[in-house]
Amino acid sequence: MKLRNALITAFFLLSIQAVAQQQGEKQFLNFTLGAGVALKTNIRFDNQKDDSDKPTIIRPIPFATLQIGPVRITGPAVTVSLWSPTPWVRPYLTLTRFGERYYGPGMERRLDSWFAGGGVSVLFFDFNYISDVQGRSHGDIFSASIAHRIMAGPIFFRPAFTVIYHDENYTDYHYGVLPSEVTATRAEYNPGSSLSYRLGFISTYSLNDNWKIFTNMGYTILGSPVKNSPTVRTDKVFNLISAIYYQF
Repeated sequence: MKLRNALITAFFLLSIQAVAQQQGEKQFLNFTLGAGVALKTNIRFDNQKDDSDKPTIIRPIPFATLQIGPVRITGPAVTVSLWSPTPWVRPYLTLTRFGERYYGPGMERRLDSWFAGGGVSVLFFDFNYISDVQGRSHGDIFSASIAHRIMAGPIFFRPAFTVIYHDENYTDYHYGVLPSEVTATRAEYNPGSSLSYRLGFISTYSLNDNWKIFTNMGYTILGSPVKNSPTVRTDKVFNLISAIYYQF
């Protein structure tokens, strides 16, 4: 066990060093700071978390990213690029906050968790796996996506289509109803695993060398095991993040 952990650590450190060397003339340190707004369809009934029982939730958000060599921090997510013999294949490790907070009346609180895992990008494709390392849902999530980057003058945009698999542990925790939570209008529910489909679009518009406008929007169709939960009001989710930021 100690030998395996030592080998994994050595590979991780060597990968970081190799990726940093691969960057060549690319900027080693990159920092952005700004502010924006986040909009998302509320899929839940009677969420008592922060008065979130509205059809659409709109909140102001800070916007910041930090990249040091192969390590990139974006909000509650950390991504580490690993070494690859070719630029067409890009493996990575990731640590991110995932899930949603649902405080249903008469129910145990459902909370988001830290998930860790990794993936690989191959040309236009990306394959990703993350697992709940905080032990709240004990769930696993797999995703596969196809995306294409397009540059048009000061505008960068990337459309993408993603298929997301949530295992039974994840969906049972977030969308299930325990026997102790049953009421006259809320039956016991064990949803099982689920597939979701997301169409997304990311764009960046450069006002000048430093000031930029960022947009991330998506439309997700949740799987029927989630849709049929007594705690869910809709299986159609629209989300939008828009921000203006300064790149140092």
